[in-house]
Amino acid sequence: MTKLFKLLLLVTSCCLLVTLFSGCGTCPVREDLVTYDIKGTTYVPLIPLCEKRGVAWEYDTYSKTISLSGGTHKISLRVGDALALVDGRPEHLRHPVEIYQGVIVVPLRFKELVFDDLFKYSPCTVVRPKGEFPLTSIKKVVIDAGHGGNDPGAIGRTGLREKDVNLDIA
Repeated sequence: MTKLFKLLLLVTSCCLLVTLFSGCGTCPVREDLVTYDIKGTTYVPLIPLCEKRGVAWEYDTYSKTISLSGGTHKISLRVGDALALVDGRPEHLRHPVEIYQGVIVVPLRFKELVFDDLFKYSPCTVVRPKGEFPLTSIKKVVIDAGHGGNDPGAIGRTGLREKDVNLDIA
């Protein structure tokens, strides 16, 4: 194999290891939500907001009520109404919940003051390996090259042996 190819494999392998062990590489600073201006008030679509936060929702078309639940919190809303029940207590909204172009929308102010407080936005989650030792205690990484000895593994049309590729990558 050429030196350039070996270098490319080494760089790719290092990037993969760094990404694997460091968690999320980039985190958006804010949520990207569509906004609607209805009669001078800014609204956001409720269902995509719930899906981004992992909030369960139910909509009853007969009574036009929306029930939201996540963790220990529950919110009840009704289309056309500016009153919400937040964990059983009434919360007055300055503007009503609406259906706009077939989408349930809530005032941006409700999202910022109530929804964001109860259902935190986490743009990315850093996943760390479980165990009693922190990641910084790893001193050595061992890579098994795979095939060796008498077993060449797969052989390509050009005669390239899997065993040789695995050893070069390792």
